[in-house]
Amino acid sequence: MTELKLIQGKPKIFTISSEELMLSQIKEYVEDYEYEYVGSASEKDEIFKKVDELSPNLIFLDTEEQGLDLLETASDLELFNVPVIIIVGDVFDATIDQLLMSNPYNYLLKPVDKDELQRAMAVSLKKHEQNILSVQTAQNKIQEKNTELLIEKSDSSFLLI
Repeated sequence: MTELKLIQGKPKIFTISSEELMLSQIKEYVEDYEYEYVGSASEKDEIFKKVDELSPNLIFLDTEEQGLDLLETASDLELFNVPVIIIVGDVFDATIDQLLMSNPYNYLLKPVDKDELQRAMAVSLKKHEQNILSVQTAQNKIQEKNTELLIEKSDSSFLLI
């Protein structure tokens, strides 16, 4: 499981697709928004190797990518604690419906619109940042409570003596 970290510097964007035209378009849109496009992959082993190496802050997942079990891929990506934006083609089937119900950070329809893509990136990254801050706040409160309980336990032990 990846440690929860806030973004330092430009957000790094990664795409799971082999559709060259869409990849070049996404790269252009990402860089126009002054985010860093770190690459793409389309085969399962390569995807997870690159995600691990590149540590992207956001991933686009093309639902028309052949040879991938989309539900399994989306589930495995959760281990990296990176927001995923689903890019949906014109075919909606049961798998796509399940994928959209798996609570991705956002989704886009093909053909991808520049303004929608940029808005989806910004909203997804902000939402993810807020989730991280909420988890960190909860962890801090738990740590404070544990410290209080330890002090109370120590005081109780001292009184017994």
